[in-house]
Amino acid sequence: MPRFFFDTYDGQDFRRDTEGLVLPDRPAIQSAAMAQLTALVSSLLPEQGHCDIITNVKDEEGQQVYTMSVSLAGRWVR
Repeated sequence: MPRFFFDTYDGQDFRRDTEGLVLPDRPAIQSAAMAQLTALVSSLLPEQGHCDIITNVKDEEGQQVYTMSVSLAGRWVR
């Protein structure tokens, strides 16, 4: 099975995945990207009220095969 690498950017820090995950198919890649974004979102509180978190998935040749992003925004209303 092929190995895929999940690089992330949270608006401040870029994290390059050097280990990767061995995954069988597209649904597994999508699920792994969602799990990674979910973990990042739960650990972030946007300091400026907004941040975009992006995961780019690359194959073993370094070619981007998938991208997933989420926007996190918060603001005080009172």
